[in-house]
Amino acid sequence: MDRYLTENKAAACISIKASIAMLRDRTGTILSDVDLEQFIGTIATTLGKAILFDHHGDKAFRLGAG
Repeated sequence: MDRYLTENKAAACISIKASIAMLRDRTGTILSDVDLEQFIGTIATTLGKAILFDHHGDKAFRLGAG
C-alpha cells in the first residue's frame, strides 16, 4: 500500500484500468478484481484523488475529487 501511495501521489487522478493491471502484475491472482477495486478506492480517498474509469477506449469519466 505504501509503495502504491508513493507512486501515485503526484498523479491528477488514478486510472482504475491501469491500477488493476499494475496490482494484478504484483499480486497475481491473490486478490479478486472487486478486492482490487476496493483497494484502489481506498487509496484514491486517502490521496483525495479522482478515479478515472476508462470507457470504450476513447472516452473516460471521473469519480471523486481531483
